[in-house]
Amino acid sequence: MLRRLPRLAGRARSSPAWRRLLAIVIALPAAALVIATPGARLRAAVTRLLCRGLIALTGTPLSISGPTAAARGGRVVVANHASYVDALIVRAALPGRLFFVAKRELADSRALRLLLERVGCEFVERSNHARGLSDLERIRERAAAGETVVAFPEGTFAHGAGLRGFRVGAFMVAVQAGIEVVPVAIRGSRRLLRGSSLWPRPSRLALVAGEPIAPAGNDWNAALSLRDAARAHILAHCDEPDLAPGGGGVAGNL
Repeated sequence: MLRRLPRLAGRARSSPAWRRLLAIVIALPAAALVIATPGARLRAAVTRLLCRGLIALTGTPLSISGPTAAARGGRVVVANHASYVDALIVRAALPGRLFFVAKRELADSRALRLLLERVGCEFVERSNHARGLSDLERIRERAAAGETVVAFPEGTFAHGAGLRGFRVGAFMVAVQAGIEVVPVAIRGSRRLLRGSSLWPRPSRLALVAGEPIAPAGNDWNAALSLRDAARAHILAHCDEPDLAPGGGGVAGNL
């Protein structure tokens, strides 16, 4: 059924009115369904199905390649960040239960916070270093307990194309928990919904998962090596220029 949806929506997908209708009539009830679904495991399955359905209904092709099953269970998944829809794409593509790292500012809205908490978000403080370290430790404990962390180490996104420097926090979580990092490259999301836009545009999406990368130690240098290896995979497959050619790192935790 999902495979036929892009064809059904093909002619309508370029219409702004159609995209507004999807946002109002489908996305909002889908969010309500996620909030109402009991149990973390069932909620993860429902959320993934809804994300795949929403992408299919817009007529946007989504190509998924690489060892996506490697992201299941006790790993840190890192992806480039070009749009608000990146988390939706990752959730649609990857199996199992995931919890996403999100900036604490998103929790300012009570409705949005409720939805994000129900889909498994952990909020992190970026402006207060001490609180950020506490958030990092909480995430490390969840990862060490066998949960899969999803982080966007660029920290934010902008209108212009390009892969920015990676914060090291997600990679410190991996080395301290002794778990692998799975790099995931996303293509097409910036065109689909740019940071300055309220409505999506026609695009083609792709997600390319890389092989899991094991940490070679449990110190700062091991985290930097993980960061550089993961970023190299993402840069090779995201089809955007490198905006941090001096090593790819920036200050900050997550």
